[in-house]
Amino acid sequence: MTPRERTNQSLASSFERYLQDKGKGRGGDGGNYRRNAARELERFAEWAAGDRGDDDWTGIVPDDVDREPTFDDLDERVFREYARHLGGDRGLKQNTVQTYYRYISAWCGWCVNEGYLEAHYAQRASAMAPLPEDDGRKPGDQQAWTSEQRHALTRHVDERARDGVEAYTTLPEELTPSISSERATRR
Repeated sequence: MTPRERTNQSLASSFERYLQDKGKGRGGDGGNYRRNAARELERFAEWAAGDRGDDDWTGIVPDDVDREPTFDDLDERVFREYARHLGGDRGLKQNTVQTYYRYISAWCGWCVNEGYLEAHYAQRASAMAPLPEDDGRKPGDQQAWTSEQRHALTRHVDERARDGVEAYTTLPEELTPSISSERATRR
């Protein structure tokens, strides 16, 4: 297939091949990245086709044309609009918006390498301008306590647990018959 023939293809026609290249396991059909990227690529394709539930948005294909979006429809303005869409009022956190955009940007880079696109439009400054500032956090970076605070908390919990065990083990036998007999029957 020539590069020109590829640019006339629908966006979704490249998804499976991209996901296989990025997936894990035999045939590239496994892995968290593949699953998450597939979900965001589908959202991007729906958005590009105008299926985002917003009556004002008709997609990236001109209104007088009846077809699925193709690679010929993509340019940096499309990715800028998608960045705006992600950062809009959907309630997504900054790092989530960044992560979703990175999935689409990685696919765009792959499309350049495979001959679907002439340029990596998603990485252009104007395309990325609407994205929220990257706060440097990555998914899973949710620790808000310092190591000193974590140590103080675990030390406190350990002390309370020791106090409880000590208090229990020093109780007179007549105050704990049901607990003692339960413990004996479990052994």
